[in-house]
Amino acid sequence: MVGLSAIAKRKLERTRSAEATTSSIQDDVDAEDIAINAFFVDSAIVEEQQDIESRSDTPRKTRKKSKATSSTTKLGDKSGSDSTEDVTQRRKRKQKAQHYDYNCVSNFGTSENTTLFDSESIYLGFDNHASLILAGKFRLQVLKGSLDIFGTTINASEVVHSVYAPTCYPLPTLSAGTDNPTTLEGVPPALAHNNAVVRLSELKDGLETLGNALPDFKNTFEAPYEGSYEGWNAVKGLYPILESTSNVYAYLLPPSWTSAANIARENSFRSAEPYIAIVKGWKNTGKSAFSRLLSNTLKNSHKKVAYLECDIGQSEFMPSGCVSLHLLDEYLLGPAFTHPRIPAKAHFIGDVSPVNDPSNYVDAIKDLIEHYHSHIAHSLSEDGDYTPIPLVINTQGWIKGLGAELLEGILAAAGTYNLVEMSAFVEQPSEEDNERKDDESTIKIDAIATAENPMLNRYHSADYRNLMMSTYFHSKIQENNLSWDFSLPLTHMVPLCVDYCDDLSYVSIIDGEDVALKHTLMALNATVVALVEGGENVDNNGELLRRDDLTTFKQSRVLGYGLIRAIDSNANQLQILTPLDVTLCRRVNVLMKGKVDLPVCSLIDWTDRDIDYANVPYITNEVAVGEGAQKRKVRKDIQRKAANN
Repeated sequence: MVGLSAIAKRKLERTRSAEATTSSIQDDVDAEDIAINAFFVDSAIVEEQQDIESRSDTPRKTRKKSKATSSTTKLGDKSGSDSTEDVTQRRKRKQKAQHYDYNCVSNFGTSENTTLFDSESIYLGFDNHASLILAGKFRLQVLKGSLDIFGTTINASEVVHSVYAPTCYPLPTLSAGTDNPTTLEGVPPALAHNNAVVRLSELKDGLETLGNALPDFKNTFEAPYEGSYEGWNAVKGLYPILESTSNVYAYLLPPSWTSAANIARENSFRSAEPYIAIVKGWKNTGKSAFSRLLSNTLKNSHKKVAYLECDIGQSEFMPSGCVSLHLLDEYLLGPAFTHPRIPAKAHFIGDVSPVNDPSNYVDAIKDLIEHYHSHIAHSLSEDGDYTPIPLVINTQGWIKGLGAELLEGILAAAGTYNLVEMSAFVEQPSEEDNERKDDESTIKIDAIATAENPMLNRYHSADYRNLMMSTYFHSKIQENNLSWDFSLPLTHMVPLCVDYCDDLSYVSIIDGEDVALKHTLMALNATVVALVEGGENVDNNGELLRRDDLTTFKQSRVLGYGLIRAIDSNANQLQILTPLDVTLCRRVNVLMKGKVDLPVCSLIDWTDRDIDYANVPYITNEVAVGEGAQKRKVRKDIQRKAANN
């Protein structure tokens, strides 16, 4: 079991006693305190832990001590600038720093009145004051009442939900929701007196082994502490946070988020027209997290919710590079990489930012909004429900200069909408705020200052893009069945063979002006491509055709991504790896290549412990120089001033 130093325990007890005098921890803290999740790094704790470590003879402790001594010596030498070794040591010390989140401690007592351990399940009973923070992944079913998780209220039903709580993201808190009289069969009699009763079971989908392909995320679904709690190992992969644990933090909601989501739900339920909510804000302010919360809240009043992802750098349901429209019929109970989906319609932009082709970006979004209005907003459900399906639009985190113009284009295409704006300072919601009317189109909510939280600086946006891309190609996306397979690297997987002369109409290379036609296959080899259905029907006469100006948004649709593993030019075959079903792949007739790349770790055979990196194809550690050594960047957004007469 992970321990906490005596100083840390005393400080934690003093803080808890001070917090006990208030009715709610969120009543007396400002938006910034909520944003940083009340983390702390205490110098006294660090000094005490270093003193304890200095008395240990383990190699790990010795290395830690020698690093500190070496760093002190070099700091005293002012003869030169910091060396590369100094920077590396400081980075490692920063990564090993112990941070504690005051809010990331459960208020749940394990007893015969609240907990029942079965051979393969755990039954939990919650009263109005109990809360439980969990890490890992698990299946959840609400048997009695309702449960709050990730800010979402889930009522008792036969539906079993998949919940993902990796330690590289904020951990969810489970607590009893509002009064709900529903009670299903199977509630243990010893727990029947509780307000809410849930059943937890193991989630077997293969995602826990993602560390094989992504070493940086190796411990994502492992226990954040040593040892285990008695009885809790009945559900493999589930880890309760019952006492203070370092380097994990709780998923906290500012009050303005809950208020805004409830306002949107009420307005959407009363509106006769399709309700559209657009989320606006800078990057690293919590746009994606709030968009998930808003989608889940709308799901409580609607059987389905539409979601338009405009952030092509950090997409919610697909790897980067696409603007995509999705139709959701289930809650989003995990970060983006845990719920890849096949879009209702999507368009390939081919980059992680719209800066190089803004007009194409806006035109693609306009087409998706038109598709929503014409095919989704008033679609009839299976039981004849004609309630308009609401739409949540998550915008890119670029709201100044050209980014503001792009946002204006999205707002104009949406027509009538409600704007949710992330703001640094928001007044606490009052009872009058919960009675807003439909004509109030702008709601301001607290922005979460994730960039200021050192606990969130362990990973950068590029790391999360790599996480999304790698897990996507190791997944198997089928209807009502999502799983992952990390037992083999991508280099060992059996590809899908495609005849590029007979099965494809043409290929497209975005910004491919410098790629000669005879080098097309070389440019496509070992790259990520968009799998496109539709476009113009072209008779290629048994030859590979290429069109780099492909913008047929009305007729085309991106189904997903593929990785061209190899090319057999003698047989006119492309070997493609994709998580899509073979039946769906038969509809693909166009391949599009952009600037979306595969992570380097996915290009190697990580099962080979003695791999010779110098001879790995497509990978080099040598710096290229001279003409043609770097990518040629084409900017299509440059506006030149008119010449003076």
